[in-house]
Amino acid sequence: MATGKNLIEIQIPSSSCYFVPFIGETPILEYKLVFGTVGPLSEEGIIIFGGEAEEFFNEFIGDEIADKTFIRKGETPPDSLTKPPFPVDFIPTAETISQYLYEQLFPAYLKTSGILVSVIVRAPRIDAVFTNESIRRLVLDDFH
Repeated sequence: MATGKNLIEIQIPSSSCYFVPFIGETPILEYKLVFGTVGPLSEEGIIIFGGEAEEFFNEFIGDEIADKTFIRKGETPPDSLTKPPFPVDFIPTAETISQYLYEQLFPAYLKTSGILVSVIVRAPRIDAVFTNESIRRLVLDDFH
């Protein structure tokens, strides 16, 4: 069997979550979580099960943001807002939401055999990726 490093990408449904960038209320289509390992894989070859990843996601942040719209704290929600606001301390864009989710989720996944490397937020016409470069290098042994 060839040797190499393993990364696994797990899709998580968005639960009707939205954000309000400069163009108005925009749906988040899905989240993708990218995991890796340090050290050899188990005999089963599994980093983390998709169901387990989704369960942790929902427990630590997903249930809190489901059916809500990310909006910057202190801003008045637009009259056209269709979901209750989820106030955050930053301008909500796909890019900033991916970083926020990574920071919220990283500690939760330390309980699993996988290490969270990246979070991807898919919205119409954009995939935004936040990657912790230190973790990516650790997982991929990419020290130069």
